[in-house]
Amino acid sequence: MNHLAAVSTLRLATVLLAATQAIACSSNNDASIQGANVVNRVEPTVSDTRIKLSGASFDTTGFSGEYTFDNVLIGTGTDRVASVGTFDFSVRPSEGSTFVRAMKRSVRVNISENTRTTFAPSGLFVRYSEPINLGVVEIGVRAVENGFPADRANEALLSGQSKEWKMFVLPGRVTIQPKGETAFEATIEKDALATITLPTTRVHVALDPIDAQFPLFSSDSCGFEFASVQTTHDDGSYKTPGDSANVRRPDGSAPEFVVSSGGPRRVHLRARNLQNLISQNTHSPSGDKIDDLYFHLNRLEVDDVQFVSGNSTVMVKGTYVVYRKDDRPNPGGSELSFYDVGCVAPTKTSMDVPDGTYEIRTTAETSLSRQTSVRRVSFP
Repeated sequence: MNHLAAVSTLRLATVLLAATQAIACSSNNDASIQGANVVNRVEPTVSDTRIKLSGASFDTTGFSGEYTFDNVLIGTGTDRVASVGTFDFSVRPSEGSTFVRAMKRSVRVNISENTRTTFAPSGLFVRYSEPINLGVVEIGVRAVENGFPADRANEALLSGQSKEWKMFVLPGRVTIQPKGETAFEATIEKDALATITLPTTRVHVALDPIDAQFPLFSSDSCGFEFASVQTTHDDGSYKTPGDSANVRRPDGSAPEFVVSSGGPRRVHLRARNLQNLISQNTHSPSGDKIDDLYFHLNRLEVDDVQFVSGNSTVMVKGTYVVYRKDDRPNPGGSELSFYDVGCVAPTKTSMDVPDGTYEIRTTAETSLSRQTSVRRVSFP
């Protein structure tokens, strides 16, 4: 091979090598770009993580309490975006609640991505078999956790004289207990209303008719009244609004009362100065509930004072004080004492009194003299 041929051959080889490298490089770059398109491709997605509190399957008119999610109020029908994580779903007392302080309770809920979590209201309806009209009740409602009632700090409180209480709750077991009485249990399901009906006892009162010549005398400190108290307060030493009621209605007719009787209670007929005269229990000694109690009151009439002077008799108006014989045993064996039932009334009036022995001390005076008489009467 001559020198020129050798040089030409070398140049051709160099050109071929360069072209081959260029082609290889071009192929590598294409592969690199294609690989980048596959590895780095971005496909945006929209999260559909939501929570919803559905509407109730029962009428919620008059219900107390409100639901929160992550400590934010959530009303029925709410459907909103939620974050992923673990949060509290709670029920808490409503602002301004008076007779129904709803339960404070929460559960932990896990919220996963791209899920829709739905909650539904649950309700508790507590009522008496008949509306209570004697005695104020307090009813505690507590969740049952691990077989035991939860802390009282989180309990619901139902109070006042009412025939029913309504509140929102979380599903689960609860205890309902009127203060001083037996506890009842209920299981509350999701999206359901649990109704608890508490027992009652009727109190019937029989009265003698009023003679128009001797109108009824009564005042805030004089006369008798009914009271319904727990057996833990059987001395009747406290009074609260609604705890007591008059022996007669304003029109003079006999009243009829209804008292709570989920556990032993005592119904007193007492003087307004809180001296208990007659008591009856809503339960028998064996613990059975008594459906009806009966009281009877007699009519005590006190006429004007009779003054006799010579052959003439004059009726003079005066006042009288009523004392009742103490029926409790007297350890000394002497005659039982009489105690003032809190009445100083004008003569020619009357009052309702329960069975027993009474001493009526009457005083009247004229321009000539002052006369006091003491009479005893017994009923029946």
